[in-house]
Amino acid sequence: MNTITAYDRRSIMQEAWDRTRDFMARNPQGRMASAFARYLAEAWINEKSRLQNVRRAEKLAQMSVAEIKAQLARAENYKPRADDYHPAHLYKALEVREAAATNAAKRALLQNAPACSVTFTKADGSRRVMRIEARKVADHVRGNSATRSGRIASHTRAFRHPNLLPVWDAEARAIKRVNLTTVPRIETPAETHSF
Repeated sequence: MNTITAYDRRSIMQEAWDRTRDFMARNPQGRMASAFARYLAEAWINEKSRLQNVRRAEKLAQMSVAEIKAQLARAENYKPRADDYHPAHLYKALEVREAAATNAAKRALLQNAPACSVTFTKADGSRRVMRIEARKVADHVRGNSATRSGRIASHTRAFRHPNLLPVWDAEARAIKRVNLTTVPRIETPAETHSF
């Protein structure tokens, strides 16, 4: 993850000038120089606060589950320190980490089982059971032999929708995508996994 270190000076000046123009429209007799100076100082404060929030969010995203739980324990049992995160943010980060671990386990099951059936919730809210064959997806996905635009589209899709997994629907004989967050059950020939 790239840490943002520079201030967005363009947005600072834009905010200061926009607020100054609004002030001058409401107060035609006002002093533009003093209004601009005040709004420029406030725009710098807003930008510094925004940058600090971005850095804290990035730091929280990089924390391990153990560090998050330690901060939660400190927040619940002791007086939190000034640089500690709010418990609601910590719970949300913990929920995201646990969901990512669960989705990774589902992905591994679906990609490694030669054939299985998966139960998931469709976008319209209905439940569906799909019989899939993991090995068939590799036969139909071009990978590096795809066109440049195809590789870019595939990369963009994977980045924007990390929970969608392409699978081979054995009944429709086509590639479909399953949202891993909506999968409560995977049945392999050996056993049934419930999430």
